[in-house]
Amino acid sequence: MKNILVKLHEYSKDASTAEKDLVNFLLSRPEEAIGCSIQLLSQKTYCSPSTIMRLCWKLGFSGYKELQKSLIQDVAIEKENALGRMTWQLLSAIPA
Repeated sequence: MKNILVKLHEYSKDASTAEKDLVNFLLSRPEEAIGCSIQLLSQKTYCSPSTIMRLCWKLGFSGYKELQKSLIQDVAIEKENALGRMTWQLLSAIPA
C-alpha cells in the first residue's frame, strides 16, 4: 500500500479547487492534521467536512479516521527513518 503522503502528492495534480488547500495542508503540516477533528480540519483548510470525506474516498479510505490513522503511521515511520539516519551519521563520524 502506498504511503498516504505519496498518494496525496500524486493526487494534488488532479485535486479540485476545493480540495487543493486541504491537500496542501495535509502535505505541509501532517503532524498538525493528525490532531484535528474533521470539523477543525475543515476550518483550517476552508473546506467543508463533505469535501474532506470525498477526498478520503477518492484516496481509497473508508473515512476520515482511516486516513488519519494512515497519516499517523506514515509520520511515525518518517520520524523513525530520520532518527535512524541521524544515528548512522553520528556513528559514522566517530573515528575508528
